[in-house]
Amino acid sequence: MSNEIKMKILLLLVALTHSHAQGTCPAGQYVSAWNPARPGSGRTVRQCSSCGIGYWKYNTNDAETCTVCRGIRSTTGYGSTSSADCKCPKATHYPASWSGIESQRCIGCVRGTYKDVVGDQTTCDTCSAGTYSWHDAETCSTCDAGTSSGKGASACSPWFRGLRV
Repeated sequence: MSNEIKMKILLLLVALTHSHAQGTCPAGQYVSAWNPARPGSGRTVRQCSSCGIGYWKYNTNDAETCTVCRGIRSTTGYGSTSSADCKCPKATHYPASWSGIESQRCIGCVRGTYKDVVGDQTTCDTCSAGTYSWHDAETCSTCDAGTSSGKGASACSPWFRGLRV
């Protein structure tokens, strides 16, 4: 191992030890293990772990938990540091007209629409002609042979002799 790599590892260990010696974990992490208290001093943080998916923590402290995202909102990764990291899951959106606590709520996509990404879009995308979806869809399905649909359809209709029924 090169001296440069050894130095980087040493600096990282010093930084982690310093943070833990202060009895705190950084934003996005919680205390997952404590060192036993020593006579004349309080207990110290032994280990910090990242907040899980669907949780966040914005400050540096000795909290043993992270805050859960509201409703069905979730984070897309570990170690989130803000409630703004909580997003609506696929197949849901939130109406732009909502405010306050309602703005934290996600609702499912209606028939004929879909949302295939995690995020805070205010609408779901409309299915294109030749496809359809039921409610809460992540994608639109292609119409079977001999059937078709218009844009934003919730079902496909059969075609007979060139006429749509």
